[in-house]
Amino acid sequence: MAREVDLGSVVGPQGPQGPAGPKGDPGMTIFQLQVDQDGNLYAIYPDGSVPPEFDYDTTTGDLYLVINDT
Repeated sequence: MAREVDLGSVVGPQGPQGPAGPKGDPGMTIFQLQVDQDGNLYAIYPDGSVPPEFDYDTTTGDLYLVINDT
């Protein structure tokens, strides 16, 4: 059974900003997954970068990120 939760009552104030992490390796793609209100899944990535590659298993419904080790 699905139910809505008012996150305003469970989310506290943002903590202090920590130091920036190290810069990623060249060629690394940073992306974000987003689902719209119709249930469509999108991979959001920076212009000019190579889009991430995914493999979808239709028998299980699992989604895999394909990583090339070469």
